[in-house]
Amino acid sequence: ITLSADLSCTAAYPQSTWRTLRAALPFITEAQRQHGLRHEDYERYRRYCAQRLQRIRKGLKFTTGRKSHTNKVLVRENVKDVRYLHIPLVMAERAWAYFMQLKEESKTQDRKKFHMISRLRKATKHAEELKELVGSDGILCDERTELEVTAYSAWLRATLSLEVAPKHETQAAQLKEWCVHPLLPLARGRGASYLL
Repeated sequence: ITLSADLSCTAAYPQSTWRTLRAALPFITEAQRQHGLRHEDYERYRRYCAQRLQRIRKGLKFTTGRKSHTNKVLVRENVKDVRYLHIPLVMAERAWAYFMQLKEESKTQDRKKFHMISRLRKATKHAEELKELVGSDGILCDERTELEVTAYSAWLRATLSLEVAPKHETQAAQLKEWCVHPLLPLARGRGASYLL
């Protein structure tokens, strides 16, 4: 009995019938709880994300090379496994964890703020890439996951706008409220703890 045929999306299934990425937010929260965020250890979580990203890339043979770096771009048509969608998700989480680590350090060193904001911009960029990969047609994932990815991307955009322009805090706060809005229909059946 081979479990790989049951657990992964292979060429045996047509691309229009399989759904790969399921429940993006539980995937993130589980990793955050297990790898340092319970104690607000952002450096440990960032190192975990870097190692996880390396494992995913190596398993997919999607490495960038050591001597001659070639930037490989994910294209929606080439996504044949759920791990391809994990790449931008883990990259966004890694950049966000570095942002949070630098935010703690910027309390004593003012120059860290510029690096901190650039890391948050990068996290937002990776979240937007994931949102574009997932799309809204229901081919690569189910409707719930599409909403979760949209909300995750909006939350990172709101965090960025709050950090870049603190004088417009009310506008950023409204944007953060909006990013929870797509998840409200999902939370009705599971209680408010799902949104936290």
